[in-house]
Amino acid sequence: MARILAIEDDPDLAEMLALHLRNAGHEVRNAPDARCGMAALAEFRPDLILLDLMLPDAVGFSICETIRQTAETAQLPVIFLSACSETETRRLALQSGADDFVTKPYATGDLVARIEAQLVIAAHFRRRPAAHRLVGV
Repeated sequence: MARILAIEDDPDLAEMLALHLRNAGHEVRNAPDARCGMAALAEFRPDLILLDLMLPDAVGFSICETIRQTAETAQLPVIFLSACSETETRRLALQSGADDFVTKPYATGDLVARIEAQLVIAAHFRRRPAAHRLVGV
């Protein structure tokens, strides 16, 4: 079981997402905007973050960059969720530090599989000595 923080401003989508993730065995906390998301990040201490690109008070790129700049959260997997499927947007998401980008609407099973893959990758890198990690990974 992993602790997942979903920063998503659409309440119906956030609840549906939380339901599916709980059914997959995860603990989920929803946050409707960047401010609440950053507060939940400190309090909830998630294992992975699902991050909407367009939030009412911020753009996901800046949130991801902030997450990557803090030692305690720099290695957390971040998966962007967005209705925007443009190549440039996906590139910017990855440049901001995202580990993956999922376009809405998405198949729940596919999203859960991507989450599980990122959790496995993160667990692998946590076990490895820091001197052997790849730069930028």
